[in-house]
Amino acid sequence: MADIFQEVDEDVRRDKHSELWEKYGKFVIAIAVVVVGATAATVSWREYSKNQKLEAGGDFAAAKALVVANKDAEAADAFAKLAADASGGYTWISRLEEAAALARSKNIEAALKIYDALAADSSADENFRQLAKLHAASHLLDSGDAAGARSRLETLTSADSPWRHSARELLGLAAMADGNTAEAIKTFKALSEDATTPRGARARAAEMLAALGGAE
Repeated sequence: MADIFQEVDEDVRRDKHSELWEKYGKFVIAIAVVVVGATAATVSWREYSKNQKLEAGGDFAAAKALVVANKDAEAADAFAKLAADASGGYTWISRLEEAAALARSKNIEAALKIYDALAADSSADENFRQLAKLHAASHLLDSGDAAGARSRLETLTSADSPWRHSARELLGLAAMADGNTAEAIKTFKALSEDATTPRGARARAAEMLAALGGAE
């Protein structure tokens, strides 16, 4: 990791911002997507375990087994059925899992439709609605749509949002994608100095800040 960011630093200091993004943008976004996905999986399983009856577990476990077997298209269908047959938190979890399976199958457009629909669902828990926005933003940024990503992230940065740190991290990457170094530095600086930022995100922000020439 240190060698990668050393190369990033050298590129930035030569004012090769576009080259920097071309070389490392996908790599950094991939890290963010993994972090978001891992966090979502933890939240999903916690909510599932807390809220669902034992008899529902078989179908959910079977769908997750399809994911483990890399049968994402089948997993998406299984989670879609679970979402249709369930209610409350189980529905929201299944919709997130369906969208994730579709995204892994490279059907990003279908995944985005599910994420955006969940984000707009006023009956859904606010945490899940925000998580859907975060997932949509990460995929949009990965596909080069920084503006689309930003529009979903800007509502997630309030102090009461559980996803605010991930959202700010992705906003910093969106600024990089746009070539807006000053805004990227401002975002990563605030993230690295925030005592409430998780250790991993703070370390990444500090590394990006140093690479962009914004470290003091």
